[in-house]
Amino acid sequence: IEDSTRPTPLGGSDECIDFTMLCLVHWRRNFLNFPIIFKSAEKNQKKIKEKWEFLRKTSF
Repeated sequence: IEDSTRPTPLGGSDECIDFTMLCLVHWRRNFLNFPIIFKSAEKNQKKIKEKWEFLRKTSF
C-alpha cells in the first residue's frame, strides 16, 4: 500500500521533509541576499552624506 504519509527512517513523513526542505531553501536564499542589503544601505548613506556636504558648501 502506497501512503504519502508513511514514516521515513528519520521518523518524519515525506510531506514533512518536503516542507522542511522548502523552508530551508527559502531561508538560505534570503540569507545569501543579506550582505547585499548592507551594501545598498551603505551606498545610500554615502549619497546622503555627499548631498549634505554639497549643501553645506553652497549655503549662503
